[in-house]
Amino acid sequence: MTQELTATKAELTSRAREQEVMAVLSERQWQSAYEEAIKDRQKLMRELYDLPDKFHNTESQMKEIMSEYEEKMKEKEWQKMKTKERHQIMMTQLENHITDQEQDTIHWRTCFSQLAALANGAIDRCRGC
Repeated sequence: MTQELTATKAELTSRAREQEVMAVLSERQWQSAYEEAIKDRQKLMRELYDLPDKFHNTESQMKEIMSEYEEKMKEKEWQKMKTKERHQIMMTQLENHITDQEQDTIHWRTCFSQLAALANGAIDRCRGC
């Protein structure tokens, strides 16, 4: 019976050591998970802390982009206005040129009509000679 008691005591001691080892391993796993959770929390806190700066930078960039866009649109509008002015000047010059051409045509027609009348008069006088 002493042998049985010794064997049982050895087995119980072995089981107790296994449970201690499992408890230590479990505690290490818990400790590791806890430390990782703390690191994740610290990382998130840093990101939250940096978020207003990132937002401000993004807002500044958007304002700069909008300002550049508005400036380009003003420049395009100005160029469009200048182009319209030049087109209007060119159309006015073209209309004036057409008017001058029409007046020149009327003048030359009148001159040719007078010349033709003179020529016809000369021909008529020569027939009478």
